[in-house]
Amino acid sequence: MNILGALKKLLTALLSISFLYFMVMPILNFMGVQIPHDVTNLTSSVILLISLALIVAVLLMLGLGYCALTGWRNYKALPKVVRILLAFILGVAIFFLTGPLAILLPIPLLPLVVATVLLWTVLRALSNLIIKGEGGQGEAIDLEKAFFGAKSFLKKWHLVSGEELALEECKMVDDGWEIVLSSKSSRFRLRLDKTGSVSLCERLS
Repeated sequence: MNILGALKKLLTALLSISFLYFMVMPILNFMGVQIPHDVTNLTSSVILLISLALIVAVLLMLGLGYCALTGWRNYKALPKVVRILLAFILGVAIFFLTGPLAILLPIPLLPLVVATVLLWTVLRALSNLIIKGEGGQGEAIDLEKAFFGAKSFLKKWHLVSGEELALEECKMVDDGWEIVLSSKSSRFRLRLDKTGSVSLCERLS
């Protein structure tokens, strides 16, 4: 089941039919050649069906890619645009993996599920290794806890009101974290110790 190959064929067919339909029709009308309505309706229906199939495939790709992205522990700290882009890239990777997996698992939809779980597992393992390496043998809290601790601190003291906060910068400082959070209207630098307590909060803008 080569899904990417099928999508490529659908896209090629859509472009070809659309080109012929929109380029040839004015020429035929200028020449006085009347195309039967049945042919015109059939062509429009084929273009619509292929377009819908491509839209469904892209949405499926984004959905599966986002499921795989949740394997990364700190994915919620990423901006929405970055998450969507990564979800699309992971979705393409999942569709690539379904080709060889379909040979081993000739069951409908099972290769998609296996590929998604496989990528999720790889991302979770990589994020665990990175956080463990940055955390000084597990003594400090991980970035995800520090991020949510910083957000909770800002909301608790009413420094932000209902705005979505994105992680702009982060670095390890003395077994803790120094984090820069940003929203549409403000930026904050916070420093958290290894227990998660906020020791510094500075408004940057």
